Amino acid sequence: MRIIALKTLIFLGHTGCDFGGHTILGIPRSTMWAHINELEKELGVKLVNRKKQSTTLTEEAKSFIPYAVKLIDVYLEGVHSAHNQNVQEMKGEIVISTTAAVSSSWLMPGLKEFYEKHQNLRLNIIANDVLSKQTERISDILLRPVRDDLEGFRKVWYIPYHHVLLASAKYIEQYGLPKIPEDLLKHKVLAYGEHEFSHFDDINWHIKGKFGIPRLTPSITVNSTVSLYNAGKEGLGIISAPQESNDIYKGELVHVLPKIKGPVIRSYFCMKETHNISAQNHMDLFREFMEEYFKRIGIKIFRDKHEN
Repeated sequence: MRIIALKTLIFLGHTGCDFGGHTILGIPRSTMWAHINELEKELGVKLVNRKKQSTTLTEEAKSFIPYAVKLIDVYLEGVHSAHNQNVQEMKGEIVISTTAAVSSSWLMPGLKEFYEKHQNLRLNIIANDVLSKQTERISDILLRPVRDDLEGFRKVWYIPYHHVLLASAKYIEQYGLPKIPEDLLKHKVLAYGEHEFSHFDDINWHIKGKFGIPRLTPSITVNSTVSLYNAGKEGLGIISAPQESNDIYKGELVHVLPKIKGPVIRSYFCMKETHNISAQNHMDLFREFMEEYFKRIGIKIFRDKHEN
């Protein structure tokens, strides 16, 4: 019984038997079916109900999955004991869900240093502003805004984003600096658009007639915070972004109407709750690296008082 086949069955249990998730596992759909066929032959029971329009797990599969989890846990602990080596030298994988902006601006620049120290630890980074239920289920670490009632994860620390209005010096030179909120009606304003950004419902706070600002019609919308910031740098208009953005993107946008304070959003570093020693060690290793990395580049992290 191969570990990879057990992992495939567990994945299907988490995703409601969605074989379309093969891209997340990084294997063809046919390979997933081969793993299931292998387990069915070895166990002597049917694990998946094959229907024309859908697939579902059988009751036998649902009953076996908790034992599959235990088998993998025992296997990983056995590997750790047999090799008697530090987790840094072990082979393993961490699935990290984060936003597109954090991935491109923070994670990618820091990963070269991480991999020089931990070459056998594979990172599977899912960079998307939308956090699907499927992605949440398979992730070991979340580095992003999350819902208040998040279950199955421990919130370790967070980075606050204080949203304000920003524009480039080039734009201000051409169109002038707004003196009062009503002046924004005469300016080009950019927005995230009517796209979902998981657990940040007020991402377009500046165009909805809130915070003392009149309702505005954006001239450009794009579902990428990185692209919005770059559009602001190019002088295309006034944007909403965290006041920390200049540090994040190494830019020099000017704070517009500084008396207006937008929403404060927390981006949390969350770790999946697990009894698997190896998985916990892997997550701790990455957490320690990120804490040190953020400290070195001047990004402050904060902890909730009720968190450990």
